[in-house]
Amino acid sequence: MIRLAMSRYIGISVLIFFVFTQDEIRGQEWRWQSRLDFAWIHDDNVFESLTGTFHDHTGRILGDISGRGEFLKNMTVSLRYQGGLEGYTQYHAENRMVNDAKAIVEIPLGRSLSFGVSLGGRAKTFLQTIRGYRFLQTSPFVHWTLPYDLRGSFFYSYSFLDYREGYYFDTRYQNGGVSVEYTPLPEVSLGIRWTMGVFRFDRHNYSFILVDSTYEWIDLGEQQKDHFHEISTQLEIYKWALVRLGFSYQKNESNGYGYGYSCPEIRLIVAKNLPWNLTLRFFWTFRWKRYSDTLQPLLQVRPDSESEESSFTVVDISKDLMKNCSIRIRGGWYRNESPFRGRYYKKNLLSIGFTQRF
Repeated sequence: MIRLAMSRYIGISVLIFFVFTQDEIRGQEWRWQSRLDFAWIHDDNVFESLTGTFHDHTGRILGDISGRGEFLKNMTVSLRYQGGLEGYTQYHAENRMVNDAKAIVEIPLGRSLSFGVSLGGRAKTFLQTIRGYRFLQTSPFVHWTLPYDLRGSFFYSYSFLDYREGYYFDTRYQNGGVSVEYTPLPEVSLGIRWTMGVFRFDRHNYSFILVDSTYEWIDLGEQQKDHFHEISTQLEIYKWALVRLGFSYQKNESNGYGYGYSCPEIRLIVAKNLPWNLTLRFFWTFRWKRYSDTLQPLLQVRPDSESEESSFTVVDISKDLMKNCSIRIRGGWYRNESPFRGRYYKKNLLSIGFTQRF
């Protein structure tokens, strides 16, 4: 089954790449980029367990194809597809396939105003177990430009998340907001983004109350609804290296007991070109997630840890062997929230990969 899935994936990737290269020859206004990534990975916590851990090796193949050009007069179109397959040597139940696609259409409305729509979808499928999900999203937006190097956008988004295991964790999410970016110097940019939205779950909300000297879950007979707010800022400096520092604050208010939380987060990315065609990248994120309800029993907040909320440190060094190919070594240390609220597991990944660009 794994071989069949891999052969299908490779066949589809080759076919799409062939079509794209033919379009590139015929239409010079379109620009296409594509690449294939191959990686060997050592995973020291395959099942993302809170206690005992299981080690395994996995192989991963990932294709990435993107293009940008004009479809009709003054209509800019951006397309991107990513797809891959990951297989473990011992624990085949974790073998999975991922497909991710996105399309953006943008139309200018004047010298400083444009309107567009983004459409995206993602599917993760486990090949030997009934696990995984599909995610679809549509997002119209308006981009605007003002004097003094101010740029911004208004956006709205509607999405839904559908898990294969059942409907209990399926959600519909609507959100909207505004983002502003300011460039005081060519090598410095500042950004701020504000978002608010509503999660609607395909389940009822519950309360956790004292009944006859014991605490019990009580079905309130209403649809669970979470109100989400986030404000984030970002500073980017490109001088001796690319440095991107961000901070965000999230707050989730739920009518179901146990799901409300607040979460500050800080992020740092550093990328630096080194001698001998080496590139060093450093990624660091730390989250302080705090739930508002003092819940003692276990509460499952997601079916598995596929939608990971991580504090992590990743170091990545790559070297160009030739113009269009490179090798990469990456080490990652993760502290992720498990499917159960407030319970965290640790995972370390070490990978060696090869990238071929076309």
